[in-house]
Amino acid sequence: LVHDAGRLHAVLDRLPAPIYLVDLDQRVVFWNRRAAEVFGWSAADAVGRPVVELIPPADESRAEVEALGARLAGESGPWETDVHV
Repeated sequence: LVHDAGRLHAVLDRLPAPIYLVDLDQRVVFWNRRAAEVFGWSAADAVGRPVVELIPPADESRAEVEALGARLAGESGPWETDVHV
């Protein structure tokens, strides 16, 4: 299991897209190399911080981001989402 987790970490870290994972408190728990390049924060600086400090939502989407955070905090997972990039 530890080997598989390490392999997954390595794959996520090397993806060409910025990938970050947050916990239920919206604090960063994973920040890949591309996220560091795109957003300008190293993984060491990003992990443990609230994601909104690192990537503030646009004013028009702030309410949506807050509503999603409240929903995730109040519901047990797993969750699915579609993301358009």
